[in-house]
Amino acid sequence: SYLDSLSQLVTKLTNSNYFSQIFSMGDISGIQGQDNGASINGTMGSIVPFRIVSNDSTRGSIWLTLRDRFNSHGHRAEMVRYLRELTISYDWDWVFSGVPVVRTTYVEYMIADNLRFIPPVTLILILVLGFLFRHWLYVVLPIGTVALTACWILGIMSLTGKGLNVMTYMVPTLLFIIGISDSIHLLSRLNVYLGRGMDIRNALVEAMDDMSKALFLTSLTTAIGFLALLFASIAIVREFGLFIAIGVFLAYILTLSFIPAMLIIFKRRIPVVESSAKNRRFYFLRKVSKLVTHRPKQTLVMSIFVTILAGSGILGLTTNSSLLTDLHPQSGLYTELKSVEKWFGGVLPLEIIITKDDTSYVSMRDSLVMSNLEGLDRYLSDLLPEAQWISIPMILKKLLSYFENEASFPPDQGTLDHLYLLTEGSFDSMINFDETKVRVSGILPDLSSSDAIALENSIKEYAAVHFPDWLTVNITGTMPVALKTNGYLVMDLFSGFGLAFIAISIIMGL
Repeated sequence: SYLDSLSQLVTKLTNSNYFSQIFSMGDISGIQGQDNGASINGTMGSIVPFRIVSNDSTRGSIWLTLRDRFNSHGHRAEMVRYLRELTISYDWDWVFSGVPVVRTTYVEYMIADNLRFIPPVTLILILVLGFLFRHWLYVVLPIGTVALTACWILGIMSLTGKGLNVMTYMVPTLLFIIGISDSIHLLSRLNVYLGRGMDIRNALVEAMDDMSKALFLTSLTTAIGFLALLFASIAIVREFGLFIAIGVFLAYILTLSFIPAMLIIFKRRIPVVESSAKNRRFYFLRKVSKLVTHRPKQTLVMSIFVTILAGSGILGLTTNSSLLTDLHPQSGLYTELKSVEKWFGGVLPLEIIITKDDTSYVSMRDSLVMSNLEGLDRYLSDLLPEAQWISIPMILKKLLSYFENEASFPPDQGTLDHLYLLTEGSFDSMINFDETKVRVSGILPDLSSSDAIALENSIKEYAAVHFPDWLTVNITGTMPVALKTNGYLVMDLFSGFGLAFIAISIIMGL
């Protein structure tokens, strides 16, 4: 039967040692129906978090709590593979969700994107270099330089214990684009001296003498721009800025060492690229140069016009986004998360922490506190009816209704204490050891930044009006933290730009 198969699956999951808690349909088999929130099985001691059966009663869920020691990317990836392989043998439709799955899949997407982006970027660079220089050596050396740079920087990341994240996965691709400019400048100047009939050694000396200072300044200013991100408040942004800056200087060093060494080795095969007036490859550049020099005022007016147009567009920029907008609507992860959101009300965790002031001697288990929390439960259910919520009053109410269907909540303190005894140890994750904090946990649908801020403000306003002065509310969790991080990223980038602008201006003025 279904429950027998489910029981076998739960046993295998328990034996896997990945999970500290497992809840499934088997834990609510003794209860008829369930509301928006927790359920209690027939033993009256097992709390099942959130909704086990979908809104339309056509789908069930298994809730798994990952052990802390498995909360690294390698272990999470191993766990997700284990789940997918284990569930293949069960002839049911499976959808995987939750923060560990999202984080693991995000990293997998990033690695796949990196592998997918580099080949077309490399192909474009090959075509452009081939069009400009018309010789394989002028193509291979710049590509080889940036490839070595990317290789070295990934090695440095590994040696320093830094893995790929949502920012640093772009480092190799960006270095391919940024780092190749030094090679092009050096080879272009070398070609000028070779065209004058100089041998390769003397041409290299002259080209490096001409370009080394200019390349150093461009590399320095580029690196400073990224090093300004070291003042960011988010660690992954700081790592991104640092590794790009290091990569820029590695590209500079390789340009002045690897390329000259290879040119000396292949000195008999170095051609001179024709850049005469008859060369069509430079026709467009010559036309642009003539236009700018003959019509400077018109060029300036056009630049100002475009700047004003772009500036008006900047005013319309917004950071109002949701977590799932980062995913392609046709990606597997997006589809699965939206399915879970539709069936079970949400996928993103939110935590409301209620803290007691030191001046109050009222216990957090007191009926007065439970009455305030129960009022908050009702408010949250009205505010976001599609979301799932779990709190101590919600669980106690269900347990109380098991004995007395029409009982009001909270009951008298004696009955409340009896309910605590029946559920002893079940609230360990919902109240701290000192019993000065309790939490209300929620699983919410994908909200935009503005909606999340409005929700947070609404909850705090409710608490300010209805809670006593000695109870305060703090809101945290994956969803609000992630959405606030988006705003921090924007501020960090703007502040980094300002610092870089000042530093570069000072250096160029020296």
